[in-house]
Amino acid sequence: MKQRALTALLLAFALTLAGQTPYVSAALQASTTAPPPVSSLSVTARYDHTLGIGWAVPAAVYAPGASVVVRLTRGATPAASPSTGYAVPVTFPRSASARPLTSDTTYTFAVWVRDGAGQYSARRTITTSTLKDVTPPRLTSFGGSGHLTDDAGRITVAAAWTTNDVEAVRARIVRSATPNLTGGVLVASAAAPGAFTDTVPHEGTWYYFLQLTDASGVSSPWLYRPLEALGHRVRGHVQTDTYFDTFLLVLDASGNPAGLSSSLALDGPGSYTTDLSAGRYTVCVTYSPLPDSHFPEEVRYYCWTPAGAVEYDGQDANIPPAAKGAVDLRVGKEVTGVDFAV
Repeated sequence: MKQRALTALLLAFALTLAGQTPYVSAALQASTTAPPPVSSLSVTARYDHTLGIGWAVPAAVYAPGASVVVRLTRGATPAASPSTGYAVPVTFPRSASARPLTSDTTYTFAVWVRDGAGQYSARRTITTSTLKDVTPPRLTSFGGSGHLTDDAGRITVAAAWTTNDVEAVRARIVRSATPNLTGGVLVASAAAPGAFTDTVPHEGTWYYFLQLTDASGVSSPWLYRPLEALGHRVRGHVQTDTYFDTFLLVLDASGNPAGLSSSLALDGPGSYTTDLSAGRYTVCVTYSPLPDSHFPEEVRYYCWTPAGAVEYDGQDANIPPAAKGAVDLRVGKEVTGVDFAV
């Protein structure tokens, strides 16, 4: 196509020099004529982090291969060409929106019509600005828990928080022993979203207060979450089998399930660790045949005693007396060797 157009132009130039009026086909005229630009360009939306614009389009936009190109620049100087500045997605032929943008800032949109042959129209521009950010950032999630370190030397709380604010957000974090800021300890003055750790002086419930501040200087009110820090631990080993599921059960002195976390593979195959608060506990396991194991054995139940694992019928009321409260965490921070080799 380009070669034919060049040949036709050279022929037209030669005819003109010879004093003759050249004939230019409609197809050639279409291939060398820029499409008309958009009109009635206007701002349709202004927010602190979003801007929207709209326009009227010429019929050329609906031709095969045609489109509208929008570029954005920060400040009052528009993009010089359809390939400079930041590309703004055009969802519909008559409008586009850009986000996330910096609040209280000037931006300029530049708009071109591009036809199917790759020709661009004259540029049309409009300058506007985002609104000042007055909305405080919002805490979207926050949680965590405290555990003994591997050497049982201290209790560390591991927590994480997130926000949906489009600007950079930092958090001031304070730990308190009560649900108010009085007497609280500063954990971080400008923490980025994500995980943080804190060493606490003792186990129990700690209240973590967060105040979020975005890049515009807008701060949220203080928000807090109670996090549980457990300073004691039970370790042991459970004999496992390919054809059985194994379930660990830890009961406190009242017979209620206890333990912040447990795993039968934390320290290796069949090993487990359970974090607890100070007290006396009963530790039991259940062996349940897998549905496809083809083993006729019934479910088996065992509880730990200092003399070894004792089998029982699975009823809480029938837990062997020697197993009740057999794990004593009232003095030491850790009890090991709570094993089930059955």
